[in-house]
Amino acid sequence: MSNPRRATVEVRYAGRNITRQIRNTLINFVYTEKTHGEADELNISLNDRSGRWRNRWYPMRARGRNARLRAWIICENWFRQGDRFRVYCGEFEVDSCDFTSSANGDIFTIKALSTPTSSRLRRERKSRAWEGVTLRKVANDIARQNRMQLFYRVGEEIILDRVDQIRRSDLEFLTRLARDYGVAVKVSNGRIILFEEASLERRAPVVDYQRAETSGNVLSRNFRPGNILNIKLSQSITEVVEETNVAYKNPRTGQVTSASFSPPGGASTGQRLQSNQRP
Repeated sequence: MSNPRRATVEVRYAGRNITRQIRNTLINFVYTEKTHGEADELNISLNDRSGRWRNRWYPMRARGRNARLRAWIICENWFRQGDRFRVYCGEFEVDSCDFTSSANGDIFTIKALSTPTSSRLRRERKSRAWEGVTLRKVANDIARQNRMQLFYRVGEEIILDRVDQIRRSDLEFLTRLARDYGVAVKVSNGRIILFEEASLERRAPVVDYQRAETSGNVLSRNFRPGNILNIKLSQSITEVVEETNVAYKNPRTGQVTSASFSPPGGASTGQRLQSNQRP
């Protein structure tokens, strides 16, 4: 007789392992990892009949590291019988707390983000400029000023003539700048991470997820085991352009640089994007 798949969580709060204390009160645990441009999220809902989270453990009273969470998902019998592995979700800082009370009980929900809420990275608007630098240099300056580490995985060095940060937060500015060069940005575990999505897409898959064959709501007799029970795929072409045209005139030399690009096999939407930004 085989053992079913089983997933449990390990949570550390304020540097303390609270897994045992929340084992019988945990209602929901949702970890959302974003590809780029947004912070990873951790949402934990707990039965707070004892009032612990509303009082002694209330996160918003904490300061510094007391308001931080670290979490792991522990999987057993996941891909084959007897296997056991841990997935590290990361370190998060509490962003908000919700409390609801009804005849069904008292529920306390914590929302935490991988981008520290106490950091100036995504809140403080700044204005400054760089000249004759690389994207790595700009990212490293921002990481250092926010007391974070830089994880940079970009193939060719990207050289910038001049870039201006005008009343934008460091995270918003760096995300937009990197996106113009096909580089993604995310913040996780005290690091600013820059990477090329195209290079990741060329790599071999880490794991294949197979669709489970079913017949209606009942598993068919020829059931093929799979990892996915439900899946939803969607596509929209409202904002998809067929061709991009870029033109820029250098104010120092008067030279005009222009280029056009149409992705191979792209959608025939008839829409064209004209850009006059500095390349």
